[in-house]
Amino acid sequence: MTEGEEPKEDERRVIGRHLVADLSGCENIPKTAATIKKHAIRAAKDAGATVKAASARRDWQDRPKRKRGQGVAYEFGPAAISVDIVLAESHLTIHTWPEIKFIAVDIFTCGNTADPKKALNYLVGIFKPKYIDSRMTKRKARVRLD
Repeated sequence: MTEGEEPKEDERRVIGRHLVADLSGCENIPKTAATIKKHAIRAAKDAGATVKAASARRDWQDRPKRKRGQGVAYEFGPAAISVDIVLAESHLTIHTWPEIKFIAVDIFTCGNTADPKKALNYLVGIFKPKYIDSRMTKRKARVRLD
């Protein structure tokens, strides 16, 4: 295959699924990082993913406190919160903008055991967005066929 030539289907191996969702008009955005983190962990487990050990902190200036399976949570300013859950399969992140009722969700899972759509369905039930814009991408690696 030459540079710029489109690879054959069997030359690319799917390594995972990447779901990105924009939730607008959210009726329920929890006010604490701990609550959003709890929902992110539950969403990951509902998807069949395994939550791994990670740092957790309430404020971006604090030193991280390590707790197994608790994820990472940050509070920015008076309202915005970011949560990062490290999974055995990859990651789940949530970023909130409560002042405009918006939440960005990013779920990447490797392999076939975890279903990112199940995680999103759980989060939609919690945040109650008026609009959901989501896209799923298959992450692919180019492999050498010798």
